[in-house]
Amino acid sequence: TIEDVEDEHFITIHHPMTKQHYISFVAFVTSDRIQMVKLYPEGNAETRLKLYGRGYLYLYCNHHGLMGLKI
Repeated sequence: TIEDVEDEHFITIHHPMTKQHYISFVAFVTSDRIQMVKLYPEGNAETRLKLYGRGYLYLYCNHHGLMGLKI
């Protein structure tokens, strides 16, 4: 889910975060900018990013690989 929070977006990923199966990073990529946040096993699968303009939101799962969503 993506929610507006102040001047950023709060991104929550409904995904396991165990030592064996977890989201490794979240990245938002536009034509001129990359924002990336490292996530850790047994932590929360959530972060805050500034989603400026159009781009792609990427998630990397250590079991399922890279996933993308056009924003």
